[in-house]
Amino acid sequence: RMLIMPSLSNSSASKQAGKWVHLLREAGLRPTKPRLAMVSLLYGNGNCHVTPEQAHRTLQQQNAELSLATAYNVLHRFEQVGLVRKIMSTNGAMWFDSNTEAHDHMLCLESGQIKDIESVRIAALPELPPGVELVDVDVTLKVRPKEKAPEKDDGFENGSSSPTPTAARTGD
Repeated sequence: RMLIMPSLSNSSASKQAGKWVHLLREAGLRPTKPRLAMVSLLYGNGNCHVTPEQAHRTLQQQNAELSLATAYNVLHRFEQVGLVRKIMSTNGAMWFDSNTEAHDHMLCLESGQIKDIESVRIAALPELPPGVELVDVDVTLKVRPKEKAPEKDDGFENGSSSPTPTAARTGD
């Protein structure tokens, strides 16, 4: 998924940059060029979800001088100061969410798209072992498109007499 930054007039861009500088300073961070570029990407069009690789690629396309390692470091630092939430998927993918309010996610396993959903209600949690406390609960619903039914039930495509099995198709 490509993230596009809005084009801003000079006065609007200056106002926006001032907003990002203030946001970073309020979080206790120096407003470096990589941090300003990242915060603009994360908050410029409302809330978003990005992987470090997506952020790096998008910022490079916008001529920001930022290495992949710097993208990782900036996002991890933003997480430490509460500017983003980290979301880990079971396949090891790491997403950063600019919406830090309590909410859950839906992840499409086929497309890799992730989106915010209302918080899921959990009726009961398991009893915790002695000496630990619950810090947070993150729920990610993992979904995929349903398989479409084959057009014919005979297992052959296009009425062919050769036994070519119908391939499973997935929806968009």
